[in-house]
Amino acid sequence: MFSSGLAKLRRGQMIRKILSSARYLARLHELAWRRAVPRAGAVVLMYHRVDPPNSRPDLHVGSLYGVERGVPVEVFEQQMRFMAKHFDPRPTTDLWPEDARRPGFAVTFDDGYADNLHLAAPVLSRLGIPATVFLSTDFIGTDRRFWWETLGAMFRETRVPELRSAGACWPEGAPSKLPAKLLVSSQAERGRAHWVVSEALMRTPADTIDAVLGELGRALEVDVRREERDWPLLTWEQVRELMTHGFDIGAHGAGHLNLGLAPDEVARDQVARSVTDVAERTDRAVRTFAFPYGGPEHRSLAALDAVREAGCEWAFATELGVATPDDGPLVLPRAGLTRGDSLACAYQIDEAFRHARASRPGDD
Repeated sequence: MFSSGLAKLRRGQMIRKILSSARYLARLHELAWRRAVPRAGAVVLMYHRVDPPNSRPDLHVGSLYGVERGVPVEVFEQQMRFMAKHFDPRPTTDLWPEDARRPGFAVTFDDGYADNLHLAAPVLSRLGIPATVFLSTDFIGTDRRFWWETLGAMFRETRVPELRSAGACWPEGAPSKLPAKLLVSSQAERGRAHWVVSEALMRTPADTIDAVLGELGRALEVDVRREERDWPLLTWEQVRELMTHGFDIGAHGAGHLNLGLAPDEVARDQVARSVTDVAERTDRAVRTFAFPYGGPEHRSLAALDAVREAGCEWAFATELGVATPDDGPLVLPRAGLTRGDSLACAYQIDEAFRHARASRPGDD
């Protein structure tokens, strides 16, 4: 049953890719995009890291997992040129200008990696494209790793062939819906295991994650390194330098916690503290926020209220779609691009517009 459903899903994706390519080659793509939403919308792109040109991640740290895997800068530039050809670049603080003639796009980066300044900013400045970086403020200027980076290093360094009873690494009462055994012998197996464990950790209360990493480290027979970053984060001085490149600086929670699981007072503190930190360090009001992890389960009414009370006018999630004035301004969708060729970009944008139209079934 499951394999049949997966095969049907893959066939559907293949058909959509073929149709998307045909529309693009026939120059019908922009017409389809404009008809997909009731008003001029904006595709908000989400990135984390940008890598040096022709980068090969296996040269220095082995396989990379999740957001550790950056977009090579030459691919990033191809994507920006593709987007600027078909959409109008807009800042996240002005997604729907009254004089819009065609849909727009905005560029965002989460977490605060230093390559946003060193590699992405020169491309964006050269092309005249504004961008926003959302900062997890407890990490800025430090050598602390995010938990997924610690987990990635553990899977790269382990020499055991399998992770047994992974669920037993969680304290009683915490999420532990994991397979009884996860294979970790090959690069592909470790990548899948990292994703499975990461999905569980994103559903785990923040005060439990450190203990889980310790148990996983013992099971994998590796040290748990919580510092000594592989990819540096921005310093506050570099954050201010980004502003000179036209970047808006938004907040992303102080400690990158799942705000949907956090107690209300913790969620409020995480939001307020990150907004205050950014405002004080940049001497500028903070108007934008991005929810850590970004799904519906990663935010709560208390977190939404805190974002509003902190003075943020727009907040961004990770649900796929196109941001329009009809959307709630504190739960705006975003889309990610992973490949640079035009057909792949067209397909990804098609998917964003398809989701936007699906969420408005009454629209023609």
